[in-house]
Amino acid sequence: MQRPAPPAKLAASYDTRSGAPEPGMSHHRRSFAFLCAGHSATHLAMLIFPTAVLALAPAWQQGYDGLIALGTIGFVTYAAGTLPAGWLGDRWSRTGMMTVFFVGLGLSLVLTGFARDPLELGLGLGAIGLFSSIYHPVGIAHLVEITDRSGRAIGINGVFGNMGIAGAAITAGALSAAFGWQAAFIVPGAAVILIGILYALFAREKAAATAPVAKTTQADAKPTDQRRVFGYLVISALGTGLIFNGITVAMPALFAERLVLPDDPRLVGAAVSGVTAIAAFAQIVTGSLMNDRRVKPLLIALTAGQALLFLLIAGAGGLVAVGLALPLLLMVFGEIPASDWLIARYTAAASRARSYAIMYVISLGVSLLAAPLIAYFHGTRFGFTGLLLLFAGCAALITAAGFALPGRALGAVAARSAASPAE
Repeated sequence: MQRPAPPAKLAASYDTRSGAPEPGMSHHRRSFAFLCAGHSATHLAMLIFPTAVLALAPAWQQGYDGLIALGTIGFVTYAAGTLPAGWLGDRWSRTGMMTVFFVGLGLSLVLTGFARDPLELGLGLGAIGLFSSIYHPVGIAHLVEITDRSGRAIGINGVFGNMGIAGAAITAGALSAAFGWQAAFIVPGAAVILIGILYALFAREKAAATAPVAKTTQADAKPTDQRRVFGYLVISALGTGLIFNGITVAMPALFAERLVLPDDPRLVGAAVSGVTAIAAFAQIVTGSLMNDRRVKPLLIALTAGQALLFLLIAGAGGLVAVGLALPLLLMVFGEIPASDWLIARYTAAASRARSYAIMYVISLGVSLLAAPLIAYFHGTRFGFTGLLLLFAGCAALITAAGFALPGRALGAVAARSAASPAE
């Protein structure tokens, strides 16, 4: 299918070759920048605790196994808030919801830093999860709405999300070592509040000056192909939800154990962040390949590779484990744009935030098992080896489901210029 020419308003605002906003359009460029900053903020906020707990446990004279389980509270609210956020993004205002996201998340981080006992810590983590839940259904829906070739745009945005993941470990580790675990929450929280204030001012300016936004519509996909894609997305959401959340939460403790690092959060954070930062850029490559519709073989290769590497890392230690962790994370993070790309191509714009929300609820729902599973395996004779073998099985299941995808992914969607009620 030949790509239709983009409407004039869309073409004037975005570079259709890259999927990113053109430098000359300040409103669109800044909107894209805020969306990328929001992606970094949500992942950084959700992953501060797994590293900060390494300093918090001795400060409160409690064990790691008991405290890390508190992370489940944040992931429960993260999942629970996704559907309401998607509904409000479609029905109320996406810019309004993003303002709530930034300010609410920043305040939650700051207040968590003042927690005095596990109860207050759990409440703070719950608030962090609730406000973080706004980003993916609302921010990603807005992102694909304002770009023509959304695969590369999703990939670029995904890199910023991965930078948040990478930055969480090193930021929490450095701040905890220098100022105490409280600073690991308070300092990033203050930064997110500042971004939220700037975004609120930008949103007011944008409301007065911006032109109508182009909205993509569903292309002529066969109903059978839509059902096959939906089935794949459900299985993928279940498997990747557990893999992604599990490996990112467990990685600080896994590196500390396998590398036998000194008891210093800075060294653990630097090791985790270094590997994650390098892997972050995989999404730009995979996003670009998805634009060329090579989705099915790409996804099968990525998930099959994950299954193999999880098996190898389960039996490895020391620097070998770190060396294998890099290609593993390249594949885990490189797979992330796939679901967003498929939803963008197979759903109508008016319900897109809710479509994202449904898949994120499935993914986040199963991800709630990550922290309890980590605590369970860490406290048994299986250790992290058993956890890695479980992840290998999940990746193998997703690989099998990938063979059911349509042989040729849906081509470019048609675009129409229309005012967005969700702005």
